[in-house]
Amino acid sequence: MITTLALFLLASAPQQDALTPTDVLEFGQFSATGTFRMNAGKGSLTAPTTDVDFDTEAFLFQLDAAVGLGMGFEVELSIPWQFQGSSQGDGTFGGASIETDQDLSGFGDLTLSAIYRLLKEETLTPQWILAVIVQPPSGSDKRGDPEIIQGGVLTQSEDEGAIGDGVWRYGFATALSKKVGLVEPYAALSYVFGGTRTRNGVREDRADVLAILLGAEWHVSPAATIDTR
Repeated sequence: MITTLALFLLASAPQQDALTPTDVLEFGQFSATGTFRMNAGKGSLTAPTTDVDFDTEAFLFQLDAAVGLGMGFEVELSIPWQFQGSSQGDGTFGGASIETDQDLSGFGDLTLSAIYRLLKEETLTPQWILAVIVQPPSGSDKRGDPEIIQGGVLTQSEDEGAIGDGVWRYGFATALSKKVGLVEPYAALSYVFGGTRTRNGVREDRADVLAILLGAEWHVSPAATIDTR
């Protein structure tokens, strides 16, 4: 289970808020958004000889930028930087107590998106966009090793890892929105295929990622908008 808390720092584009997933910039317009994000999660690993509970937390800064190409086209890029992240495990393994501690930090993989506006919002029609996603392995994919203390004895020292996947990933996204009075509800869906590689003779399969975003913008005044998602 993962919980995310985000704080948007900057969004700049003429006559655009650039936060609604369906927004498409006009020709020559540019936007940049900085986001601080905290992720926290809990998990467990259970097997006949293993029972370990994990607590994770991470603090990230993400930069998103976009430029309008005209005729309903836009190009976006996004890159995350995890400046602090850790995972601690506590439980039993093979009948003995076990504790683990691992740190992950560094830049993640770049995300490039080519967006096209299929429908422009009118009185009777919603705004509808479609995007193609490419994620090159630009971030560090250093695996790292956790510190392991088994039965009170240090059996493995920690080697800090990174957050890059180390594979090319491709996907697609689509989003809809429709302003109704002062409220503009929206829905977005994206799917990114995991990709595979072989390293040191071992085949590694990355997980596919499905993301669903539901939210609404509340246009409370000409100068203020509240985004709930």
